[in-house]
Amino acid sequence: MNETKVDKMTQEPVGSESQAKKGGSRVAILLGAVGGVAMFVGVVVWYFTLVDRPPPSLPHKSAGADSSGGTPARATKNGEALVMGAEVLDIVPASQSAIDVKTGKAESVEVPEEAGLKAALEGNTVRITASSEAKEGTHLVTVKNSKGEKTTFKVNVKKE
Repeated sequence: MNETKVDKMTQEPVGSESQAKKGGSRVAILLGAVGGVAMFVGVVVWYFTLVDRPPPSLPHKSAGADSSGGTPARATKNGEALVMGAEVLDIVPASQSAIDVKTGKAESVEVPEEAGLKAALEGNTVRITASSEAKEGTHLVTVKNSKGEKTTFKVNVKKE
């Protein structure tokens, strides 16, 4: 009369230890699936919070930038902001090139000594001269007005 009930699918006695172990593994699988879905949703939400922002290594055009790619105008104490005609000037050794000051009055210009470049002001134009020994690469040139406010632009010296 001690008849044990048998599971029809597994042919094992109902209430046995092996069934308890299988039930536990089903719960673990279910929990793993739920955790995976939660991880996926978290990554998607994180991605969409970053989509609108530019990468930190790239320059971001501000609302004050002019359409020619010049440096953005900044408010100054006397209202005379220095804005260059371009952000980058390409030049080869033993040549000259010029860049205009779009707004403001430039009073002085500085170039790195080790670059092999010379800079001169001609009215509201900055003339850059590269010697034949100019160092290849990117160099920052600083332009200042009479109040000491400054702006910079890059000079790329490229060997041909």
